[in-house]
Amino acid sequence: MVAGYPWFADGVAGNEKDALSALRSIANNDAALSTMVAGYPWFADGIVGNEEDALSALRSIANNDAALATMVASLPWFADDVTNKEKNVLKALYNIMSTDVKLANVVASYPWFADSIAGNEEDALSALRSIANNDAALATMVASLPWFGDGVTNEEVDVLDALYNIMSTDANLPNVVANLPWFTDGVTNEEVDVLDALYNIMSKEVNIANMITNLAWFSDGVTSEEIDVLDALYNIVSADANLANMITNLAWFSDGVTSEEVDVLDTLYNIVSADANLANMITNLAWFSDGVTSEEVDVLDTLFIIVYYTDANLASVVVNLPWFIDGVTEDEGRAISGLGNIADRDAALATTVAALSWLGDGVTDTEQQALRAVYRIASVDPELARRTVDQSWFTDGIVASELEELRQIGR
Repeated sequence: MVAGYPWFADGVAGNEKDALSALRSIANNDAALSTMVAGYPWFADGIVGNEEDALSALRSIANNDAALATMVASLPWFADDVTNKEKNVLKALYNIMSTDVKLANVVASYPWFADSIAGNEEDALSALRSIANNDAALATMVASLPWFGDGVTNEEVDVLDALYNIMSTDANLPNVVANLPWFTDGVTNEEVDVLDALYNIMSKEVNIANMITNLAWFSDGVTSEEIDVLDALYNIVSADANLANMITNLAWFSDGVTSEEVDVLDTLYNIVSADANLANMITNLAWFSDGVTSEEVDVLDTLFIIVYYTDANLASVVVNLPWFIDGVTEDEGRAISGLGNIADRDAALATTVAALSWLGDGVTDTEQQALRAVYRIASVDPELARRTVDQSWFTDGIVASELEELRQIGR
C-alpha cells in the first residue's frame, strides 16, 4: 500500500522516513492498526511534521497498550487529519500512560477526548500529565471527578495548573486541597484565585499555607473576602514572615474572614512596608488581637498616612500613647486624624502637640476639636500655629473657652 504513494516513489527522507519507521514499529505490535493508519488520506498525500510526531506518539502508546492505540487511531479527529493540538494531546496521553496506563485509558474514554481536541483540552492533559509525573494517585483522583469528565473549561485548566504549582512546593498539600468539597464539586474563578493565592503564600512560607488549609473557612467554600485576605497575607509574608505567622494565629483570623479584616491586613501591609517595627508594635496591642472594627481600620489608615507621607517619628509617638495602647475611642481616632493633618503642614508642630500631657492622658471631644483648629491655623500661618501651641493656656489643657479662642485665631 505505502509503496504506491507518490511521496514514497519520489524518494523517502525526513518526516517520511521517520513516519515509516514508526509505522513499522506499530506493525510489529498490531498489523491491523498499521494498515488502518497507512490508509488515512493524510498519510497517503505526504507526511508533514505534525503527522510524523503523531505517529511517533501512537507507536509509543501501542508499545504499552495496543487496544488504546487502536481506539485513539479510530477517532475521527485522528483519521481526518492531525493538527498541532492533536499531536500534543497524543504526546501528553503517552506521558500519562508512562506513569499510569489505567489513567490514560480513563482520559481517552471521555467524550470530550473522542469528539475533537480544543485548546483547553490540550492544556488540561498537559497539566494532568505534570501532576501524574509527581503523584499518579492524585492525578487519577482528579481525572475521575465529574467536572473533568464532562468537558474541560478554562477555569478547570487553571485550577489544574494551580494544583501542580502547589505540588511543586509541597507534595502533601495538593491532596488536602483536592479532597475539599468545593474542589470536587466543580471549579469557579474564585477557586482558581484562592489556589493561586495559596501558592503565592507557599512560595514564601509553606507552614502558613498548611495552617490556612486546615481552617474551617478555607475548607467550607471560597468567598471573595477570603481571596482578598490571602492576597493581603501574601503581601505581609513577603515583607515580614514572623509578622504573618503571628497574624495567622489570631482568633479573628482563624474564625472567619470579614471585609474589615481584609482592610486591616491591607493597611498593615502598607505600614510594615514603611516601618516594620511600627507594624509589629501594633499587632502586639490587645485591641488588635481581640478583633477588628471599622474604627480600628480607620485609625490604622490614618497612621499609615502619617508614617508614609508625613513623619514616621510622629507615628511612633502616637502608638506609644497610653490611650492608643488601651484601645482607640471615636474622639481619639479623630485626634490621630487631626495630628496627621497638622503633620501634613508642619511635622515638628504635630510632634510638639502629641507630646503634651493633656493629649497623652486621653482625648476629649474638646481636645480633638482643638487639634482641628490648630490644623486650620497651620494651613494659613504655620508660624502663628507654632506660637499658639507654645502658649501656657494651650499646653496645660484645653477648655471650652480656649477652644473658641483657637477658632477665632484660625478665622
